[in-house]
Amino acid sequence: MNHVSQIGFDGATGNCSLVPFVMKRAKGAKFVTSKAEEYQRYARQCVEIAPTFQDAERRATLLGQAQAWLRLAHFAQANRQIAELAVQLSRQRVIVKHARDTGQRSEMAESLLDALEGSLRIFEKHRIFLLSCNGSSGALPESYPRSTSGWRLK
Repeated sequence: MNHVSQIGFDGATGNCSLVPFVMKRAKGAKFVTSKAEEYQRYARQCVEIAPTFQDAERRATLLGQAQAWLRLAHFAQANRQIAELAVQLSRQRVIVKHARDTGQRSEMAESLLDALEGSLRIFEKHRIFLLSCNGSSGALPESYPRSTSGWRLK
């Protein structure tokens, strides 16, 4: 069995925290999620339990925790996309080098390489933007709309 973390809640203090739990296997298969999905799940759990508190300060604290988890999810997703793009770039560089070394036409391969390099620069700028967001916006992203009864996550 694998030990992973799951969000826990301390009812006395109103804080979300990570607590260990055991993930079960289904017929030998492990349930694997990305860090971004894991962090989104933690945010959703904070939002789901927030309305159960009478104290507005504790509800606000939980919604703040949800925002922090969502920022981590966005950052983890950006890091994953950059890593995947770096692998594609490496492969494309090999393709371009092979084409040049063997005297084949390499214009299309070089064009794709340029596009991938441009994409990497954009993703890196986006990651820098995410790092500059310190949570001062005070609102969850539009993909997490408010319902009339409180916060709702998709």
